[in-house]
Amino acid sequence: MRSFRSFLRELMVDVYDKEALIVDVRYNGGGHTHDRLLSVLGRPTYFYLEDRAGAIREYQPKFHWGKPAVTLTNEYSFSDAEIFPFSFRKLGIGKLIGVPTGGGVIGTGGVRLLDGTWFRLPSSGCFTLEGETLENMGIEPDIYIENPPEQDFSETSDAQLEMAVEELLKQLSEKE
Repeated sequence: MRSFRSFLRELMVDVYDKEALIVDVRYNGGGHTHDRLLSVLGRPTYFYLEDRAGAIREYQPKFHWGKPAVTLTNEYSFSDAEIFPFSFRKLGIGKLIGVPTGGGVIGTGGVRLLDGTWFRLPSSGCFTLEGETLENMGIEPDIYIENPPEQDFSETSDAQLEMAVEELLKQLSEKE
């Protein structure tokens, strides 16, 4: 929840006036924030409130991105970091760029063992509305581009990120 609040604060304060957004879920082991993120990025404005004098208008939801966006994925995107890009594309928010996700979508619970270690147990699956499981599937990107496995991002460029910027610039030029 802390990471979502941080994302929302950055989106509403630092990014709100920007023309496009890159959501990077690479190297994300999962969690449970996809629904919150998608409600901010994918839910359109559906009505507004106005005071009787017509001076103040407040749109609902109060914040909605509604601008070009892409999501970066890789083979180290697991669980919720696979549900998010699947839904991101399904809702038509934007394209996926990178390589297929790891295919590790499964809900788990855990038990602490006597020696203090933690043991995870599968507890639920994630399915499309058509009944297909997302487990072991891997979410395919719309634009496939690899980064070398040995890549040190502090010393070299990031081909996936560069492609994301290129794609968003293309989308922005098409809008004009």
